[in-house]
Amino acid sequence: MTSKNSDPGVSNFPHYSIGEIMSKLNLDELSVRKLISKAGIDIDIMKNDPSETLPYEDFRLLWVSLANRREGRLLAKMLIEEQDNWFTRWSIKRR
Repeated sequence: MTSKNSDPGVSNFPHYSIGEIMSKLNLDELSVRKLISKAGIDIDIMKNDPSETLPYEDFRLLWVSLANRREGRLLAKMLIEEQDNWFTRWSIKRR
């Protein structure tokens, strides 16, 4: 996975676990890891660790790569369902 950005604002963004993504997409871990890899994110496909997390930047790449598919719509829900999501924090900060 990509390294964290040194921008202090980036640390406010969430991380998404492989397990959360598996649950949302109703896919096994290998399938999710393959989707992540196809999105251009450096990840060990053969690793077995659903608690491994993707930083927001990588999750966004995954989401964009699947945007016009069912999986992309499901991933979009992960971005907006949380009460304290990244967008809410960003918009409050801007006010």
